[in-house]
Amino acid sequence: MSRKIQNALLKLAATGPNGFEGLIRDAFQEAVGITLRLLKSGQQGGVDAVTGAEANLFSVGIEAKRYKPKTSLKLDDLKAKLIDAASRTGEPIEVWILVASKEVSADDLKELEKIGDEKGITVLVLDWTSYDNPSLFASLPLFLSLAPSAVNRHLEDDVAQGIRDIKSLEGYDAASKSLIEKLKQPSLGFFSAKIQIRNKLAETLTSRADSKAKFKTPIDFLNDDRRWVHRDDLCSQIDAWVVSASEIPVCALVGKEGAGKTWLMFNWWKRITSQDSLPLILWVSARDIGSLDLLGILSLSMEKWFGSHDKTYWEKRLLSLWLIELAAILYLT
Repeated sequence: MSRKIQNALLKLAATGPNGFEGLIRDAFQEAVGITLRLLKSGQQGGVDAVTGAEANLFSVGIEAKRYKPKTSLKLDDLKAKLIDAASRTGEPIEVWILVASKEVSADDLKELEKIGDEKGITVLVLDWTSYDNPSLFASLPLFLSLAPSAVNRHLEDDVAQGIRDIKSLEGYDAASKSLIEKLKQPSLGFFSAKIQIRNKLAETLTSRADSKAKFKTPIDFLNDDRRWVHRDDLCSQIDAWVVSASEIPVCALVGKEGAGKTWLMFNWWKRITSQDSLPLILWVSARDIGSLDLLGILSLSMEKWFGSHDKTYWEKRLLSLWLIELAAILYLT
């Protein structure tokens, strides 16, 4: 059945809404919940399908390659596509996904990921194993199994059934869960990064030991044993500053030791992070700043909270992709 499914993909037209591009576009929407639109030839900029501004998790560009068994998969061509995608204007992407009907070698993947790190773009590959030895647990057929409706629309009944049967294979649950986590990993996009940082910070503030390790002081404000005294008037003043931050870039809380400055900031943080329009809020220790500029401070903090990429990667992502919509509040402790 593996070979039959692979042959069915090769019979699809390479482009268009009813071809391989359309299948991948529809499957991605069904599996991940993000809408993409196909681009016309000549206007693609390194991608065949791209999300618009309405995407709420991350902006993604997909390059769909329906390779025949003997078609050469040239690394230089893939590199050029990725570089073009990283240079898009107007609709910059945070994730570049290569979907290929044949195997992408580990060495080629490493080269593409290296370029992605240099450009601040996450690179993912959904491919198949060798045509002579296809595996239903390769990332592409596994991905299609997550989108039965799209598969039913684009492929013949027996082929669609073969893809549905993947779910009955031993080990499917673990493999599919791993793939879904990869496709939805929090560090991929600006929106999900804000949520992830909020959740990580909330976790830290629930534990006395964790908060002491992260902030060098036991500030477990979210521990159930703690009692909150809300300071609505002062929080409203901070809200007013946030609105005018472009004109007044710095807000300083001053007061004697023990006056409640840190409690006030976390009181404000707790209020604002429960709103729909969540800002990116980073908590930075003054000892970590040194001679860094603002971009360096932000990048270092992103590396600290995520750990998945280094400071240089985050500088590229912040500067190239997020600067237009970045509204970061830093609290120095």
